Amino acid sequence: MTKVIELYPKDVKAYFFRGIAYYNFQDYKNAISDYTKIIELNPKDADAYYNRGLAKNENGDNNGACDDWRKAYSLGDLDAKDLLNKHCKY
Repeated sequence: MTKVIELYPKDVKAYFFRGIAYYNFQDYKNAISDYTKIIELNPKDADAYYNRGLAKNENGDNNGACDDWRKAYSLGDLDAKDLLNKHCKY
């Protein structure tokens, strides 16, 4: 994915899949960075907010995770509501 990103630095899917890989390898800092880049490129990407929230939560940033899940939910990601109910105070 890194090579794809070098060739196509605005390829949201490349950042997304690399973010998933980082997350799966418990490299939450780099996962957060990739999801943040997606949000910079497309601020209405609910999946990026949702997944960045997962990485932030694993990285110990519960408040940041809750903010991201709220944004994901406001953009139509209904799965984010379950995480909000489980991990966040309103």
